[in-house]
Amino acid sequence: MTPEHVYLHPGEMFSSSETCVVTTVLGSCVAVCLWDSLLKQGGVNHYLLPYQAGKSPPSPRFGDGAIPILIGKLLALGSKKENLEAKIFGGACVIRAMQEGGRRGAGSILEPRMSRWPKRFLKAKRF
Repeated sequence: MTPEHVYLHPGEMFSSSETCVVTTVLGSCVAVCLWDSLLKQGGVNHYLLPYQAGKSPPSPRFGDGAIPILIGKLLALGSKKENLEAKIFGGACVIRAMQEGGRRGAGSILEPRMSRWPKRFLKAKRF
């Protein structure tokens, strides 16, 4: 049974075929949301950095592990890759925003590497 509400901490992910509200708080972290509009199911991850150093097993704390794991969870629920839509959130340059002294709009500054990487990754996976 799926809970009504799920809060994701960094390094966590959630997927379901049932209705559920998923929330998280992002700064420099990134969340990738995948939705299958045909089957009405989806998932979201919350990762900290794009790449994991070394040869450790894939981890949901890093984008290069979190995105494929999330895709795998949705495929296991019956989704087809070609039916998945992606939305990407987060990747703010929090340090730069703080250096801006809280000026209007400073919180919207994005870290290019963090915000562009998931788009390139998904494109390479043919999304």
